Amino acid sequence: MRCRYYGICLLFLVLQQCGLPENHEQVIYHIELPEGAIQPLSMSDTEGFIHLIYYQGDPASGNLFYCRFDESSRKLSDPIRVNGKDSSAIAVGTIRGAQMAIGRGDLVHVIWNASSAATLAVHDSAMVTPLLYARMADDKKHFEPEANLIQTHWGLDGGSAIATDEKGNIYVSWHATGNEPGEENRRVYLRKSEDDGRTFSDELAINDPLVGACGCCGMHLTSDNNGHVLALYRSAGERKHRDIHLIDFDDDNTLSESVIDKWELEACPMSSISSGRSGNMLAFTWQTAGEVFYQFAKAQSPVRSPEKQANGAKHSKIAISDNDHYLIAWTEGTGWNKGGDLAWELRDEAGKLLESGKKDNAIAVWSFPAVVAGKNNAFYIFN
Repeated sequence: MRCRYYGICLLFLVLQQCGLPENHEQVIYHIELPEGAIQPLSMSDTEGFIHLIYYQGDPASGNLFYCRFDESSRKLSDPIRVNGKDSSAIAVGTIRGAQMAIGRGDLVHVIWNASSAATLAVHDSAMVTPLLYARMADDKKHFEPEANLIQTHWGLDGGSAIATDEKGNIYVSWHATGNEPGEENRRVYLRKSEDDGRTFSDELAINDPLVGACGCCGMHLTSDNNGHVLALYRSAGERKHRDIHLIDFDDDNTLSESVIDKWELEACPMSSISSGRSGNMLAFTWQTAGEVFYQFAKAQSPVRSPEKQANGAKHSKIAISDNDHYLIAWTEGTGWNKGGDLAWELRDEAGKLLESGKKDNAIAVWSFPAVVAGKNNAFYIFN
């Protein structure tokens, strides 16, 4: 039997608690975003506090906001605007929005593709789109002014990625034009900061130069505290090999690259990739041919084969709780300038399905859900 409790709190936050069967302790909470907010991203820090960013405004040129979610009161803190220049972020296309990571001292780091309202750069006498980065100030009360991170490799289209560790390292990656035009020649580039985002290294191309990068697709980074980084992106070899590639590299730039999922498609699918982590457990999720895939990996070990989750799905997110249960949420029916439904599945550490559900018309245009594991084996879905 399911029960529902509703309460209204700060910023018109609405809480729905779905009780699960009595034979397990997991609870899923559905949290509605503030009015007009889309594209949420959520993460928990080393102290267990939950951080959230979201987008508001015109989808072509809007603003990013940061807040914290308090589990005990079920309230969002007052929002802080991330971008210093008004309307310098973009939501159109879903993939081009912000990415967030939490670094040393639980400081928040955010990157995003700039909108046309941002201060654009000039390259070869043409206006080009910057990749903007902002770091939370040490007082945690505001964000420092954003800065462009691209030096020479321009041609942003799909999304970028960011990862951090507890040693003050910040890794930022994006895919852009290679030595020749065309997405089959695109490269994945990376810059690293060793001082909490104050300065960054020069750009380094890290992917196989022969496979390209899917122009309108997202990518993902994750790292540990030992200088070990994993990067996932979708290739575009011959403009049809839309495979998911995993790049494994260390601080000494030792690189290895493997294909973990294949897809033949002569079009750009505008797909995304994300991950979830709890302790030594790390999982990735992405979408291929209308299905959600996920797989687990330890940072130093091979990944296993993905498992299918859903049909007609996009923009999947995954979170893992302290008891190794995991929640996957995704959108269904979304598309260009089109919202859709929210769907989710909860599984135990053995992969057994504990609960599944769907909320019709719960995903706004250009949006997707965010998921995070909280305290006491709770999960939260923000949408």
